[in-house]
Amino acid sequence: MKAIAIDGTEIKAWNSRNRNHMRSVVEKQLAGMDKKISEYLKEMDENDDKEKIESMRKRMKKLREIKKSMDQSGLDEMSLTDPDARLMKTCRGMEICFNGQISFVGKKPSHCRL
Repeated sequence: MKAIAIDGTEIKAWNSRNRNHMRSVVEKQLAGMDKKISEYLKEMDENDDKEKIESMRKRMKKLREIKKSMDQSGLDEMSLTDPDARLMKTCRGMEICFNGQISFVGKKPSHCRL
């Protein structure tokens, strides 16, 4: 009988945390930004802060594009720099990583996947 072994490890990705998006977070950010823009528009009569509103609208546009991509692909998490990377719990906390796995049958690797 041949020995079978399977092991996996987290491999840190180049993707930074601010370029990793989860559907639930994107939806909350969009809802919150809609509310903030409404509040700023009400206050704009008192303070002329058009730059801040424009900045928020650009961010919302980007978030809507990310959400649309998630909807089309069926993903609940999207990393912009490393598309295959995911937010994972590691011994150092939550990090953006790949899940490297390898399996052996006998003495030779039979499967290696990132």
